[in-house]
Amino acid sequence: MPTTTISPLPRITTKTITAADLIRRILKEISEDYRRLDMETWITAFKGKHLHSCDCKECRVRRASMVLPPCETVACFAGWGMILTRSGWETAMDLHGSAPFVMDRLLGTKIDPHGYGASVGNLFEVVKPKAGTKAHLAAVVKKAKAYLAKHPELETRVIDVKTRTVVS
Repeated sequence: MPTTTISPLPRITTKTITAADLIRRILKEISEDYRRLDMETWITAFKGKHLHSCDCKECRVRRASMVLPPCETVACFAGWGMILTRSGWETAMDLHGSAPFVMDRLLGTKIDPHGYGASVGNLFEVVKPKAGTKAHLAAVVKKAKAYLAKHPELETRVIDVKTRTVVS
């Protein structure tokens, strides 16, 4: 029986990175394979395991038809920020719940006080075109580049990669 080899996940290996460079790195990683991006859930699949467990007909069909990239990981913009800065995994679900809030803190975006969603998710949210398409990726890239252009302060916001905290 043949075994499937999953491509290794990319990681940021430097001790610190600016918020702007983190955005650029996320853009680089998701642009390498449009199938890596899905703005509908924080982390859709991690190393081949689907984390979106809703059992409605629409979600079952979506999971069955999803073609995973070689790294077998699909996430939203914030989810990829967490994946890139993670030095080790406790569980994928641990990461799943914290992605939007950690990314809000790192990027300096405002966290929704009611806990209904982090603004970084709303900032780069794209519902149409459909996730898993080149057009979906293009729409998110356009929004992220516009955000970078509007926020030059991100060039000096330094993040400690290991602790995922802002150090200056």
